[in-house]
Amino acid sequence: MIKKGDDMTTQAAEKLPVKQTLAEIIYLYHDIEEELLSSGGEITPEIERRITANESALGDKMDAMAGVISYLKGQATYLKGEAEQYANRAKTLLNSVEGLRERMTFALVETGGERKLKTAKHSFSVSETESWSIRDDVTEKEREHLVEIGWAEWVFKPLISLIKDDVKKGEEMPSCVSIRRNQSLSIR
Repeated sequence: MIKKGDDMTTQAAEKLPVKQTLAEIIYLYHDIEEELLSSGGEITPEIERRITANESALGDKMDAMAGVISYLKGQATYLKGEAEQYANRAKTLLNSVEGLRERMTFALVETGGERKLKTAKHSFSVSETESWSIRDDVTEKEREHLVEIGWAEWVFKPLISLIKDDVKKGEEMPSCVSIRRNQSLSIR
């Protein structure tokens, strides 16, 4: 991988023609706008030439940025794949750890005694914990009873996609719904 500051990178950068930044191109559009205002809106041959040149520069810059976006997407995809591979390896190792712990627990339980063992390096003991949960087949009456006595609560979960569909079909927009609009760029 070539790193910034490497001789190859520096040499390659020195051979590239100096291009305008996107901010400079946008500034030139504002400059052209000021020229148009001062000329009373007349598009002189000079203004037309500047518009064409700036449009070309903007197109070149956008193409270059699209190329960088494609490259970065490829890098991100590669890194996600690597992350997935490392996550799978970590999961395998953690499963091995859990398997070893289960075997050690089994050994202490099966050998009887106080379920404890002390060695020169470690002390081992088996303890018992509880994990409580509600069965999946709980009835509506049982649910209501748990809520009634304060041991459970109903969860409010609005169905945004249904609200959106119904409002677009003509239903009245609820006052509690807000819409945030975003702009996005598509590159093909």
